[in-house]
Amino acid sequence: MQTHSFVISHRHHEQPLDLALVALLPDFSRRKVRRILDHAGIRINDKVVHIASWKVQTGDRISVSFEEDTLSLRTFTYDPAWILYHRDGYLVVNKPPHLPSQQTKNPKGTHVLKFLKAQDPKLAPTPWVLCHRLDQETSGALILAASNPKATWITDQFKARTVKKKYWALCYGIPAKKDWEVKGHLSVISAHTGRVSVVKSGGRSAHTRFRCVASNEALGLSLIECEPLTGRSHQIRIHLQESRLGLVGDKKYGMAFRKKLPFAWGKLTQDHHLLHAGWVSFCPKQGGLHIDIRAPFPPNFSLCCEMAGFSVP
Repeated sequence: MQTHSFVISHRHHEQPLDLALVALLPDFSRRKVRRILDHAGIRINDKVVHIASWKVQTGDRISVSFEEDTLSLRTFTYDPAWILYHRDGYLVVNKPPHLPSQQTKNPKGTHVLKFLKAQDPKLAPTPWVLCHRLDQETSGALILAASNPKATWITDQFKARTVKKKYWALCYGIPAKKDWEVKGHLSVISAHTGRVSVVKSGGRSAHTRFRCVASNEALGLSLIECEPLTGRSHQIRIHLQESRLGLVGDKKYGMAFRKKLPFAWGKLTQDHHLLHAGWVSFCPKQGGLHIDIRAPFPPNFSLCCEMAGFSVP
């Protein structure tokens, strides 16, 4: 674990946080600072900060703490069990946490299509097309099509809201009701903060149904089934926040409701947020029946549920 602590002097007053840290820590780059921010490794006056453009003030106490290996490019071990469905010109994979759905800004990084083609010769010849996306830390069922027309067939179903999806989220807090809904309007992802905001006018409509599957009063945790009826960026995460529930491991929206958990939970809840797309239903062809596909939970999520006494759906 690397740690650095210092107090901001007048020289760096009102400087953006990433620029101030690069000046104070010469071996740091702005990219490295942002990666540490993403891992909740920077505190200002004992509060976790995630915004690179945050203006620091004279007298601010800054602490930086991180594991070097958590900031490096991740490697993935391919498992044929990732393939949940492969027929009718469609491929449904159980995306692991941290594997991006599509190419990121880092040209050296991998993503679902690139990784699958490199690992499985049976998949390589097909020009697979991504039909939708999952956040990088979100795991679960992801649909790919063997051609653009087949991808359009699925995206048209998404637009008509006939593709059904269910996610499961491990959350801080106990909901007041077993079943509830959140409706509203959300902004697009901010280029400055990487966050979505609730807006009263404009934006895009967002609607999510929730059901509390199980709760543990002693730990202050709940397992929540989430059914998004629209598909906005960060929708489930911000609707959980509006419900006064914090997604465990969520560094953007879950921090306000974070609770202290036993030591054994430490790394399990820090590696990635615990949101899993565990079920999807769609129609693969004209006149066909809907198919239902379940995606097994990733190890961290399964273990956390077991420790909380929850049965994985």
